[in-house]
Amino acid sequence: MSEAKSVTKKELKEFFYNVESTYKSCWDVLEGLDKSSLKINSFTNFQAELARSLLEISNLYKRISLSKKELIIKKDSYSEDWFSSKMNSIKKIQNSLRELSAIGKVLGDCFTWIFYNSSRDLLSRHYENPVQKMMPSGIGGLGEVSFIENVKVLNNHLVIFHGITSYLRLGDFSFFDLKEQKIVATAELKTKKSSKNTLDLKLVTVAKQKESLDFIVDQNEKAPKNYLHFEKESNSEFQKKIELKLNKQLKKIGQLEDDIVPDRKLNFERSDKTNKYSELYYSIQKKKAVFEVLSDDLAIFGIKIFQRSLYKKFNQGTEYLKIQIEKMAKELEKSVDSIILKDSIYNSFLIGYPFNFDENYNLEYGMSPIFFRFSNKSLVRDIIFRDVIFVTVYNPAHFLETLIEKGFSIKKTVNGKGYEVTKKLSFGVVKIEGLMNLMRLIPKSNFSKDEVLDLIERTIEVATKNKQKGDIIVNMDIRSYN
Repeated sequence: MSEAKSVTKKELKEFFYNVESTYKSCWDVLEGLDKSSLKINSFTNFQAELARSLLEISNLYKRISLSKKELIIKKDSYSEDWFSSKMNSIKKIQNSLRELSAIGKVLGDCFTWIFYNSSRDLLSRHYENPVQKMMPSGIGGLGEVSFIENVKVLNNHLVIFHGITSYLRLGDFSFFDLKEQKIVATAELKTKKSSKNTLDLKLVTVAKQKESLDFIVDQNEKAPKNYLHFEKESNSEFQKKIELKLNKQLKKIGQLEDDIVPDRKLNFERSDKTNKYSELYYSIQKKKAVFEVLSDDLAIFGIKIFQRSLYKKFNQGTEYLKIQIEKMAKELEKSVDSIILKDSIYNSFLIGYPFNFDENYNLEYGMSPIFFRFSNKSLVRDIIFRDVIFVTVYNPAHFLETLIEKGFSIKKTVNGKGYEVTKKLSFGVVKIEGLMNLMRLIPKSNFSKDEVLDLIERTIEVATKNKQKGDIIVNMDIRSYN
């Protein structure tokens, strides 16, 4: 095996510049949707261009990882200081590539949501599977990208590529019926390289209704010569080899429309507080950093990052951010004082990022992508491209003490990371599951304390209606779609 080539600073800088250029083009497409000024070619090329950039990120990441392994093998050949410095440098580059990939996934989530917005009930099965943070590298990723580059629309069905998203986790592609305006099929792709310039692709498509697959036809004549080949159903060796691998995946895909149905449903409307972020955003343009106490339990501050490239933000920007946070320390201390609840044993402070688009990004279940949460698209753009960062400071004491006032009992969980919440009623005990997730709605999703409390009480009322005897566990599936 040939030695993996390490990446130079110049090469990395140029790589980031090219990816950022693609991301900016993708953003222009999204903004065009909002302004009704979209060019059709840009729209159909969005997925292919984004997918190619994500594949290149994945391939570079793999190359750097191989280089790291080779250095570790030869560790004894280097001085301890040099080796330690080199490992730190590689780790920093890997982190920056993961964050760069995350931004691409944010853009992909925003784009694909246009088509999945009308098929939300399919999403619960996707969320049962782990998020794929980076695209597959090598031949598998190349096959997927080659497909979306060459097959964008198939007989009036738009191809949706799952690899550019964080939330579509079953199968590789979906098909959106442009006439019926809904997702009608899901597909799994397997790739093999039959010659130097030819990829053989096996696309197995699954749909709930057999007639939904009538749009699938032999595309060999439309495919570029010596590049793509769509294999028909046959008993070929290729088909036999992938059959076992596909079987398990296809079984899951076939369950997509068998949505997990809750016992009860409760519609809940709440006031829109996203304008608070817009107000802070305009203040940030003038002051570079702003702070505000939003309620008795929540404070927020925003920081403007100087207009710099993603390369500098990810590879040099942390020091600037630390300096700004240090400057905000006194005001942050005031915010902590202002949201403390006197004499409460539950005072604690949860520091968070309401728009967390770092390497651990994934679109949370029940949430719509950020593009659809704010009317101010300049704010959305600056959040995605890290020109603005918001930080929240939340004290759950106010929420927990109010629960106690309403007759709930609270105690710490065994691991000390959460709370067990119960309430004794005439027929038995009601236990609320996932309280931490409910509390996070306040700093992360702009819910107020009273709105979450009202939601809990109304849910218990619906869940316990006609209940005569026995304990009950209430697990709330919150879907905060806009």
